[in-house]
Amino acid sequence: SLPFIVFMASARLASTRSETPSVHYPWRALAMAAVLALVWPALRALPWRFDTLAFASGLAIGAMWIVTAPVAPEGPAPFGALTGAAFAIWVMARVIGTSLFVPVIEEIFFRGYLMTLLGSESGRKWQVALSVLISAGLFAFLHGRWVEALIAGVIFGALVWRSKNVTDAILSHATANTMIAAWVLATGAWHAI
Repeated sequence: SLPFIVFMASARLASTRSETPSVHYPWRALAMAAVLALVWPALRALPWRFDTLAFASGLAIGAMWIVTAPVAPEGPAPFGALTGAAFAIWVMARVIGTSLFVPVIEEIFFRGYLMTLLGSESGRKWQVALSVLISAGLFAFLHGRWVEALIAGVIFGALVWRSKNVTDAILSHATANTMIAAWVLATGAWHAI
């Protein structure tokens, strides 16, 4: 999946360029926006809908992520020494990227592409369950808080299993991330996203 490749490559590039890679998030968000615009026709063709269970599970995941958030680590803030307009741009990019771009990119890859590759459409319950667990495990591997991410990944996978619709996982993930981003904006706990 091209969006996921760009997402991962931009993270790798940022981490090799700086001791504070998060300061480069606006460039990563711009790259994510560009690649999502490139695949927009395919995204638009997905069966988008509002699902109450997906929304509610996103609220629960967001609450879990907030309640279990670690204490801020010692060291520089993720935004480095940015101030003024540069800080405002960083905040805007971080909130939009976290709330919109990341859920689409990660869910299309993990629950759309990877679960399908692992046999989620086979009709065999054991194979579907295995595809949910493997995709959730790989999803958790990318996150520093792997227990919470594993739980979230299983829930996202179960939503797709239930409805055969990756947009339910996207809605749940976006709801969780938006709730977390709002909490971070209110508290300044930037380390949590």
